[in-house]
Amino acid sequence: MTAMPSSRATVLVIVAVLTLLLAGCNPFVSHRSLGVSATDVAEIEFYDYTWGVDARTIDRLTIVNDRANREVIDDLLRMFTDMPTTAVSAGARDDAVGAQALGVRYTLEDGSNVEVTRVLIERYDIIVIWPDGTASHTEWGSPDTFDYYSEFGTVEQVDASERPQAELPR
Repeated sequence: MTAMPSSRATVLVIVAVLTLLLAGCNPFVSHRSLGVSATDVAEIEFYDYTWGVDARTIDRLTIVNDRANREVIDDLLRMFTDMPTTAVSAGARDDAVGAQALGVRYTLEDGSNVEVTRVLIERYDIIVIWPDGTASHTEWGSPDTFDYYSEFGTVEQVDASERPQAELPR
């Protein structure tokens, strides 16, 4: 058996990597989920605010898990289910200041809460702060989530301190 020329081996490695990337098998992407099912959720609260800006009041949308909202609750859990994520860049803290943020509090049937925060740097550039305090980057998310789902619940002004208290890791 003869040794393969190094240029041919390099080409084969590049082709293999590109094939994996094009097939959606990016080795740098992991998938995260909240691990909560719709039957566990009593209600969902969304807090719409600007990241890094002190405000006294912010908008809160509350959606109760009742018969009319079952499909809506399922949709709102899918937002954070099997989400493709990558590592957060070093400059993420600076990029986040002034960006639209959405704090989400899932109140479970047992009275406990699961909180996650999404910071929209720009479309397809989103930071997610998970319940365990870790942060990930994703392309999933829409700046219109709060407005779109507002017809399914109640929107009110609340004290800004009520929102999920998420911090970007240093």
